[in-house]
Amino acid sequence: MGNKFIDKDTADKVREQQKEEREINKQKAKFNRMNEVGRNLEGSGGYNYDNEALLRAYIGNGYDTIIKRGFNIFAFLLGPFYILYRKMYVYGFGLMVFYFLLFMSSFVLPELWMTIGIFVLIQLVIGGTFNSKYVSYAIDEVNRLKKEYISYDTADLCRSYGGTSIVMAIISSIVFMLIIAFATPWIKKLIK
Repeated sequence: MGNKFIDKDTADKVREQQKEEREINKQKAKFNRMNEVGRNLEGSGGYNYDNEALLRAYIGNGYDTIIKRGFNIFAFLLGPFYILYRKMYVYGFGLMVFYFLLFMSSFVLPELWMTIGIFVLIQLVIGGTFNSKYVSYAIDEVNRLKKEYISYDTADLCRSYGGTSIVMAIISSIVFMLIIAFATPWIKKLIK
C-alpha cells in the first residue's frame, strides 16, 4: 500500500474490497453487454434470460468468445469456409464466388502481389467484423424463429437452425479447391 500507518490487516481488507469491487464491475459489464443484446431481441425490452439462452442456443460453440471478442482469428484464417461453418450460407457462398473472381483476376493483373494484397485486406476485414455481424445475424434469426414457430420449442429450433456445420465447411472447401483446380487450365487458355 505504501502507507506506513496502515497495518497489515487493514491493508488485506482493502485489497479484498478492491477485488470484490473489480468482480462486481465485471458482472455489471457482462449484464450491460447482455442488456444490449436483449434490447436487440424483439419483445424483450432489455435483458431477458430467455433471450440470452435462445441466442446462446443459436450460436452454440464459442458463444462467450463471439460475444466478447472483436477479432475472430478463425474467420480471418478460413474466410468463407468459417462463415459456412457458422451456417451463414448466402454470405459464405457469395464470398466464395467473389474469391473465385479474385482468383481469375490474378491471371489478368500485372502483379501477383496485388491479388494477394486484396485477399489479405478482405480477410482482415472479415476477421475484424465477423463477430458483430454474426451476433446481429443470430439475433435476426432468433427473432424470425420466435415469430414463425410460436408453438414450437424455440430453444430446440435455435440449436437446429443455428450452431455449426463442419460438414458444410469441409464439403465447400473441397468443392472450391476442385473448381479452382479445373478452372485454372481453362482460364489460362482463355487469356492466351
